Amino acid sequence: MSEADKTIQEKIEAGLPVTGNDADEKIYRRIFSVLEKEPDFVLPASFAAKVIGKIKQQQAQSAKREYFWMCAGIFLLIVTLIVSISMTEFKLQAGFLEGISRYKGVALFGIAFILILQWIDKRFIRSKQNAI
Repeated sequence: MSEADKTIQEKIEAGLPVTGNDADEKIYRRIFSVLEKEPDFVLPASFAAKVIGKIKQQQAQSAKREYFWMCAGIFLLIVTLIVSISMTEFKLQAGFLEGISRYKGVALFGIAFILILQWIDKRFIRSKQNAI
């Protein structure tokens, strides 16, 4: 922007008369009058529904992608387990379970306690978080 343009702009903004080039003054005044008006832009009524639809679609795709990678990971884990068992001639020995058999009550209590905590968490805590 040249110095002459700056002075014309400053005078028009201040509301002072501009001396000199009338064509530039008319152009600047017209630009300022257009810029003072708010644009007549209205969002369509279905805009919010379209945005929400796209968000839900992205979430569904993300969930599918996560499910795919989880299944692929489990599959590769099983394949790796089978290959490693076949290569090392692994023999399953469950002798450690004989020592645990004396603590069946403690094990059952632990399992029941964890299941109850999970139920309480889903029933009361997470339902309140989803409501917020």
